[in-house]
Amino acid sequence: MKSSSIRQIPNTNVLYKTFVLICINIIAISCTASTNIIHPKYVNPTGNEFPILGSGTFSFESNINPKNFRILREAGFNISLAMVATKALTIQTLEAAEGSGVKIIVNDPDIKNLNTIPTAVSSYRDKPNVMGYYITDEPKADAFKKWKEYRDLIYEYDSIHIPYINLFPIVDRKRQPADQYESYLRDFIDILDLPMFSYDNYPIIKQNGEIIIKDTFYENLEIAAKVSTDTQIPFWAFCLSTRHLNYPLPTKTHLTFEAFSALAYGAQGISYYNYIAPRHSSIKHFEAPADSLGRKTKLWYIVRDVNQQIQNLSFVFLGAKLIGVWHTGNQIPIGTTRLTELPNPFKNLKSEKEGVLVSHLVNNGHQYLVIVNHDILKSQLISLDKETYVKRIYPDGKVKAHSSSKFKLDPGGYAIFSWD
Repeated sequence: MKSSSIRQIPNTNVLYKTFVLICINIIAISCTASTNIIHPKYVNPTGNEFPILGSGTFSFESNINPKNFRILREAGFNISLAMVATKALTIQTLEAAEGSGVKIIVNDPDIKNLNTIPTAVSSYRDKPNVMGYYITDEPKADAFKKWKEYRDLIYEYDSIHIPYINLFPIVDRKRQPADQYESYLRDFIDILDLPMFSYDNYPIIKQNGEIIIKDTFYENLEIAAKVSTDTQIPFWAFCLSTRHLNYPLPTKTHLTFEAFSALAYGAQGISYYNYIAPRHSSIKHFEAPADSLGRKTKLWYIVRDVNQQIQNLSFVFLGAKLIGVWHTGNQIPIGTTRLTELPNPFKNLKSEKEGVLVSHLVNNGHQYLVIVNHDILKSQLISLDKETYVKRIYPDGKVKAHSSSKFKLDPGGYAIFSWD
């Protein structure tokens, strides 16, 4: 038999199958890398302290120094966010804050650029005083998917620190009904999947020469608390510490009212806008807790006292679970629930016509009843009947037996009672 030379023709079916298998493996590896990105659960970034954020802190080479961070810390702040920053100023900030007890939310322009996030995050993630990364402020819902890309890339290189985004409040009920605002918060949580959410609603304004409380304030707290409870994602709320527009000069009454109303609704972080009045803003800002050089103003002492109360009472509020919240008064705020029944051992609560906020919290096996005066101009006489022994907790954190059925609430003031 005569032999012959035959050219082997490739089996196209085998090649096609091999190509498909390679593609499947590439896709699988890609999907695995994506799904393996760790989305951390919420861990209090300030340890045993209640988180108190000073927004709008030091943004210039001249005021970024250890002394100013010590002053910031003395005012009760343990987190700092500078709204104007560069890479050089960010590095200077982290160095100046070392040893002060103040954590930094990094505001580096490279964190807002997908091309530079890997390098930027890798350079900051091992710094001991980093709390998180500033992404954006008050985004609209249609931008959530865009910011999700930034979140994914940050988490790919740092799965510990929080990408920080602050959300809109209820701005105008006609333009944004309550159900739409609730959807806004839920969409943020569903799409961004961050460990916490933050929003700002500055309720005290001057209108026609009078100081009033905006009617969206409590409704905003109601929705934030509801979404937080449903999703088990904690929320942080803002206080206003800088006079601007039709917002008056903040007083101790104003700040106490704003902070403790939010705490009564279960807020797990309190933020302030601003620590220093911004220079580069289209809106003129006036008094703030510190001047442009970081020196104390009269407001600094007010903020310090309110923050000290929050820390004194951190055993009540830090990690607390909201059981229920109600309101009294001739007319209760929009979107809230009227008080009809108190938790045991309380039987009856009577307030004056302006009414009060009444909150039931549980923390570490203890029950707490928090009452906050709706009225920021006048005190109220409160009558609270109970069946058994309860304790009252005072602003300095001291716990004392409470036998009287009547007490006075200062304007914007609060009272806390405890039982086991």
